[in-house]
Amino acid sequence: MANGEDKSKIDHLEEAKKTLYSRTLPQRKSREGILRQMSYGVARDWSKQAFQATKKTVKIPPSLMKKFFFFSVAFFCIALAFTFFKFYRGTNTISTENIEINVLGNAFVAGGEELPLQIQITNNNNLPLELSDLLIEYPKGSGGEAAGDFVRIRKSLGEIRAGETVNDNEKVTLFGEQGVTKDIKISLEYRVQSSNAIFVKEMHHSVNISSAPISLTVDAPPSATSGQEINLNIEVLSNASRVAQGMLLRVEYPPGFQFTSSIPKPYAGDNAWDLGDLATGVEKTIAVKGLIFGQDEEEKSFRTYVGEQDLHDQTNIAVIYNSYLQTLSITRPFIEAHLLVNGLDQNEFSVASQSNTRAQINWANNLPTKVTDVEIKARITGSALNKSSVNSLNGFYDSGSDTIIWSKNTAGELASVEPGDRGTVDFSFSSASLFSEAGPAGVSPSITIEVSISAKQPSEGNVLATINNFETKIVKINSDLQIVSKALYYDGPFQNSGPIPPKAENKTTYTILWTVTNSANTISGVEARAILPFYVRFTGMTSPPSENLFYNESTREVLWKLEKVSPGAGLTGDPREVAFQVELSPSLSQVGSIPQLLSETVLTGTDNFTNSTIKTTRSALNTKLANDSQFKSGNEKVVE
Repeated sequence: MANGEDKSKIDHLEEAKKTLYSRTLPQRKSREGILRQMSYGVARDWSKQAFQATKKTVKIPPSLMKKFFFFSVAFFCIALAFTFFKFYRGTNTISTENIEINVLGNAFVAGGEELPLQIQITNNNNLPLELSDLLIEYPKGSGGEAAGDFVRIRKSLGEIRAGETVNDNEKVTLFGEQGVTKDIKISLEYRVQSSNAIFVKEMHHSVNISSAPISLTVDAPPSATSGQEINLNIEVLSNASRVAQGMLLRVEYPPGFQFTSSIPKPYAGDNAWDLGDLATGVEKTIAVKGLIFGQDEEEKSFRTYVGEQDLHDQTNIAVIYNSYLQTLSITRPFIEAHLLVNGLDQNEFSVASQSNTRAQINWANNLPTKVTDVEIKARITGSALNKSSVNSLNGFYDSGSDTIIWSKNTAGELASVEPGDRGTVDFSFSSASLFSEAGPAGVSPSITIEVSISAKQPSEGNVLATINNFETKIVKINSDLQIVSKALYYDGPFQNSGPIPPKAENKTTYTILWTVTNSANTISGVEARAILPFYVRFTGMTSPPSENLFYNESTREVLWKLEKVSPGAGLTGDPREVAFQVELSPSLSQVGSIPQLLSETVLTGTDNFTNSTIKTTRSALNTKLANDSQFKSGNEKVVE
């Protein structure tokens, strides 16, 4: 059967092939296509040209697959929204919005009094809060966290079950100025099941200070002229119901304020006073006096603090109970007398002992009206002053009152001064020697110059009113730090050798002795330096061994580090001395000359009182041993 079917297929194929390639069988006519010309409308304006489709768009209705796709997207969005809602709002999760913190307590409290607070925490979640901690934070004093008196209380509450309310009672003590609002921050820290993350719920409770535990008032002038002396009267009063223990008062001075004195004296430095324990109603007063310096219209602020003394640093306040800010402005004086010392405008100066000091007073009438009978006074005081050196051309020096006076009797232009008129008066002085057989003239020697100017101004009824202005400046005297440099052969701590006079191409040793003396002030960082010539060798012998003497081979410098020299060294006490030995090897080219043994000696240091650099020099030393008791003149020259 199968073979018959295959044979039939082959016959059909053969027949089709004969028909296809036969030349005798008639050919079928093929259907010819007809070509037609198509025309398209094209706009000649290219900006508006549009192509129109020649075939109509066939709208295909949405398939079942597309409907299923849109349905799936919508379902996914709904499921996502439902999941989000269940996660944040669902009954099986915890949200901070479902935790309530309520504080029951007064909104007003007296400073220093205990404030009881009842804190209620309610868990409205359907799950418990685990490892819950209550944290209370508040500034105890006026300074806040920056002053180090910020209080933090932490209390463990454990687990707070779903729907449970936990109550906690705490007491806080607040300090501060009357009317100040204090913020108490209350936080709940907790964890949830299967999580190590810590969650926090916070709320704030504000409390107003109805009265300060310590009242603080400062009486000071609202304005002052530069260089004027001012007084600060500080009153401290305890309002607390119990004793305020360990009270301390501190005053922060503005730049330009120079403390001079106070009653009582400061407990530490010049701005801290120990008030001790203050019982209710106890009042204490502190009077501070000083000089204020500044530019015209400049404001100077004094801030006063009172509070509990720091146990670790008794010069500081641990908890500030109250503070007060007092501001004054620098005003231009009506009549002005401005002092310059050696051409400089400073509050303090330092000058060398016995040096001539020049001073000038520039005066001016800053009023819009004329003034008369102008009188300028310069009072010069101090144990270091040489009264005989005071000199003024147009002023009278009264040595009994230590005052130079310029008035219309000594300078005619001071009789009547028009608005805006200016002038200058001069004087000079010097300090006494700080060296004497009895010792230094005084510890921390200084000279104080107090300048005042007064004049009369017509007022109502043509009566003259007196106006004044004052200025004070201090001239500090540098201590006399001196060094004596000697070259010796027969004297001194060493046994020297070699020919005298020195002989060419032979070696002779010499002793160099340095002696340092000091008068009135402690000098620190003291050093003496000198250089050896190339033909002089440092032998290494020094005396005494306690002194720090060094020699640098490369620079050939001898260095003596004295560190500190006390007042009176060489006067009331022993001087500082050091000796070292050098070796001279003269050449034939030096025959007949006086060779140098040591270069110029330079002594430097810092005066601790004046904070000035002191520098003293001594001439170079040679073989002419003028300070040696056995040296004979003529033995200084090199011989052959």
